[in-house]
Amino acid sequence: MAPEELAAWQKRCGLRTDAEAARALGMGVSSYRQKRTGRASIPRQTELLCAYYEVFSAHLLLNLTEALERLAELTAVPIAPIAAAKVAETIIKVLKNGHQEIDLPTANPPSR
Repeated sequence: MAPEELAAWQKRCGLRTDAEAARALGMGVSSYRQKRTGRASIPRQTELLCAYYEVFSAHLLLNLTEALERLAELTAVPIAPIAAAKVAETIIKVLKNGHQEIDLPTANPPSR
């Protein structure tokens, strides 16, 4: 993997900063930046980790969204379509904005 390929991976995954990309790969920011700029070699393990991260962060989230929408269609629970729509909305935010912290609503148990 060449440094420009690492930079392209970062962009495809929606990781806007070197800190986000380094965190996704489990390495320090300085180490990641050296690899991205060509000052350090990119080992095969990092290349494989990039591929793994890209596949499992984007494609599985999209499949999860489709599965939740289908579940909502199959169930008679009125909250299911709303819940599926909220999950889909959150997943789309993650995919568009990178892997930042996203405020998720907390579930409150029904009062009796």
